[in-house]
Amino acid sequence: MVNLIKKVKEEAIELFQTYIRYRDDFTCCTCGFHIDKDHKDAKKLVHAGHFISRKISALLLDEKNCFAQCRTCNYLQDKVSVNPRYILFLIEKFGPEIFEYYYSKIYTKDETERDLDYWIKQRDYWKAKLEEFKV
Repeated sequence: MVNLIKKVKEEAIELFQTYIRYRDDFTCCTCGFHIDKDHKDAKKLVHAGHFISRKISALLLDEKNCFAQCRTCNYLQDKVSVNPRYILFLIEKFGPEIFEYYYSKIYTKDETERDLDYWIKQRDYWKAKLEEFKV
């Protein structure tokens, strides 16, 4: 059962990340780098970059916490924890209230409490959202 949950969770995450790339038109939110979605290396060059770490399960599949980022900007985010350009992007997009939103989410239900049904629903939800892009 644990292996099945892990498999479905990974599928849900992959669908979510693909959705983010398409939603943001393969354009980095922090530097503006853009690549055509049909380019053979598009997935390698444009990531789904989380502002708050993926380790915070309540924000793992949160559309307000994840935006397309080029590989360089996403790696910078990982190294320095906070990319100032990402902060400016978020304030411009959502206003400074977004940080209160993140803070409130950090203390919600832990991922270890999530079961197979939860991950199946997430997988199916992101699969349906991707259909709008005809992927």
